[in-house]
Order: sequence, then structure tokens, then C-alpha cells
Amino acid sequence: MHPVVKIEHYKELAFNKGHKGLYYKGLPILANRGIHEFVAKTLGDALPSGAHLLELGAGTGALTLRLADMGFKVKAVDYVAENFKASHERISFRQADLNADLPESEHVKYDAVVAVEIIEHLENTRHFVRLLRSAVKPGGLIFITTPNISNPKSLVTFLTSGRFDLFLPRHYDKDGHINPVPWFVLRDALHEASLEDIRVYSFKSAALSLKGVFGFLLQALFFGNKAPKGKKLVASATKPKVGG
Repeated sequence: MHPVVKIEHYKELAFNKGHKGLYYKGLPILANRGIHEFVAKTLGDALPSGAHLLELGAGTGALTLRLADMGFKVKAVDYVAENFKASHERISFRQADLNADLPESEHVKYDAVVAVEIIEHLENTRHFVRLLRSAVKPGGLIFITTPNISNPKSLVTFLTSGRFDLFLPRHYDKDGHINPVPWFVLRDALHEASLEDIRVYSFKSAALSLKGVFGFLLQALFFGNKAPKGKKLVASATKPKVGG
């Protein structure tokens, strides 16, 4: 049997000119407000201009183009090739199913691999982390974002519905969110892949709603709860320079 890849919504977007969300230079942004800006600033602070980046799950190419405009050399990968609208003359693109391994031509090649809001669409968290590791050079950076199912709003959503925020039936059917990844699973997967300098944290407040406020107060009762509280989970790690 083939892996589960729910792409119907994204195929529709490829031919839908009525996108009502955010844009970057005419390219629809398929992520919440502020995520691409956060990623761009973080990578800009961490990497030298001209670094060779691989972006997995590139969507329309909005973040790819933003990173290229910053002076990075970026290659993009996505399952839905027709959805990638950035200039192919400027940015190299490969169609791929990220549930499978990358071809050997992509191994040990990049200064950083970026996976923004894509791991929740894939079947196997640990396989994907190993895939990321295979692509970076020794000393290279791995950078991941995904919905944080431990945030206060998600906690209340789980208590009231039995499902996490952004993993309700509509998110499964429309957005293809099939894999909620807890912060500790992501941390453990990075550790098991023998990566270094592992950081797992969050950003974007999740308390700006009635559910979020209630969840924040509920979490405050348990002082030992070390789970990241922001709406978006972020993980970064580096590949060892020796024995990598």
C-alpha cells in the first residue's frame, strides 16, 4: 500500500487564483501569519549569506523565494509540483514524496535543511528526521516547525473534543494534518539520530482566545510542566562535524 498523503486541497490551490490568505511577492503563503518571517530571521541570524539550503515541503515557493532574496542558495522539494510557483530558472525544484528517502544525489550536500509546517503531513516522524540528517553536511543545521499540540488552547481542545488543536477532522480532511508530533517525540527523534545542539521550543502565543486563557491557567497549576507553551513548535539541531 502507498503512504497516506492528503494533497487534494493543495492540488486545488495550484489552480485557484482566489487565495484569501497572505502572499509574498505574489506567491500564496500556506502558513499562519508570522511563521515565514520568524523562520527567515532565525536562519538569517544562524547562517552566512550564500549558504546552500534545502527546503522540504516548499508549497508555492513563498518561503523559498524569501530565503533566496536573502542571499541563500535554495533548492525546493514538494509533493505537488504544480503548486510550486516560484521561478524555476532562479530556484531548483524537485518533486518528491517525503515519506520515502531522498536520492543519494541529495545526501551530505546542504548547509541547512528547512522543514516548515510539513512533518505533520508525513507518516513517520523518526524517518523524516533521519531524512533531514542525510541531506546536511557535517556541521549543517536542521530546522523544523510544526503545530505545538502542547499549547494551552490545544490542551483545552483535547479535553473538550479528544483531539488536538489543528488536528480536528477538518484539518485532517482539508489540510492533510495526519501526524501530531509532541515536543518530546521530536526531541527524542533528533537525539536518536545522533544530532547535536538540540533545541525544542515554541513561539506565537496560544493564549489569545478563551480556550487559550483557560488552558494557560490550567497549565499554570502544574509548575513542573515543561512543555513549550507557544502555538508553533520549533526544533533545531546540527549534524556532528566528526563522524557525521
